[in-house]
Amino acid sequence: MIIQLHTARRSHRARSTGVFDTAPVSERKIVLSETVAGILHHHEKFNGCGYPMGLAGHDIPKVARVIAVADAFDAMTTARSYRRARSLNEAMQELRRGAGTYFDPDMVNAFLNVLTSHGEMIEEIIYSNHPPALEPRTETTTNEITKRAASNIGTPT
Repeated sequence: MIIQLHTARRSHRARSTGVFDTAPVSERKIVLSETVAGILHHHEKFNGCGYPMGLAGHDIPKVARVIAVADAFDAMTTARSYRRARSLNEAMQELRRGAGTYFDPDMVNAFLNVLTSHGEMIEEIIYSNHPPALEPRTETTTNEITKRAASNIGTPT
């Protein structure tokens, strides 16, 4: 199944909210169809340079254009092992830079309007789950990690 293949490759998970389970079958088919389109196409870029099909502009399903902005924002505001989480303002600037190239400008504007009007609340929610305090690795820490990794090469596990 397409969702399972995509889930295995990208670790995106579709979860039931309970509302879906009680909806009439005809509505479930529409929701499922839109969900599949969103999952499948959220890596498409507004300029057509994305994947899996290289769709551009409004040929990309609307739900996928929404997910693309939200997914990018989540990635930027979540700390990684190799970088700290970006601040709300940094993430907003990056979304603005990508509008029209990577993202649908209308979706970016709508998302930024919500962030602007509810920024403090959203920042509290984001950073209560994903603290921005992770400092970027210094040269010293990177060297220590490299030495430890090198010393473990060839060592049985």
